[in-house]
Amino acid sequence: MLKKIKRFLDKTTSLNGKASNILTRLIRYSLTGLSSGTVDLTLLIILVEIFKVYYLIAATISFIATHSSAYFINRKWGFKDSKSSTSTGYYFFITFGIIGIILTLYLLKFGVETLKINYILARIIVGITVGIFNFSMNFFITFRMKIFNPKKTK
Repeated sequence: MLKKIKRFLDKTTSLNGKASNILTRLIRYSLTGLSSGTVDLTLLIILVEIFKVYYLIAATISFIATHSSAYFINRKWGFKDSKSSTSTGYYFFITFGIIGIILTLYLLKFGVETLKINYILARIIVGITVGIFNFSMNFFITFRMKIFNPKKTK
């Protein structure tokens, strides 16, 4: 059953083998990020609304809780032919994650306290913005991918 799901996801995210490497990786990174982001947002809401944790602390906890699993999913699925070692890649992934959480907290605080946006909407907007930054950094540095590679990704 799991093999069928993986095969389906591989075919779908590579547009049946017709997508370029970068597009396939972007789709897989985005799908991983969307699922991680859903867990992140759910945990954020639970921490703030149920456990009454201050929203910036809750955002830090929820971000860290989902970040390591996202690395291993990306490593095994989206960037499986990475040129970096697992330890080096993880170091960079965590480093960009720390930069990402700093950007996330700063932009979240700005959105909520300066622009007066609801914290949930602000978190979604910030997540997309920081996600684009993280994809770029992880594509070129963490996983050391080349943008111009004619080989298709399965």
